[in-house]
Amino acid sequence: MPEGLAVALPMRAAGAPFWKCFLFAFLTSLPQPIAAVPASLLVWLFNPLMLPFLGFAAGAMMYLVVVELIPDALETRSASQIAWSFMFGFGLMALVQVAL
Repeated sequence: MPEGLAVALPMRAAGAPFWKCFLFAFLTSLPQPIAAVPASLLVWLFNPLMLPFLGFAAGAMMYLVVVELIPDALETRSASQIAWSFMFGFGLMALVQVAL
């Protein structure tokens, strides 16, 4: 969910005026272009670290799937349905990677 939407929707539900919701949603996006310049200048510094960072991100995703998603899925679906869904998703991901 975008940050601006996550800020504006509860404000609007609480009765805040539209202009105030818009202003706060806009302010959540303001740091992004400001931080883009120093971030683009520091790309060379993080280039050698990109491979370990991506490996860490992949490991974190695998951890979330094993600890959070699979137990929740087992409450409503059978193990074979989950296995087939995983195989389909993995195959589709591999197909997209090869196609790109």
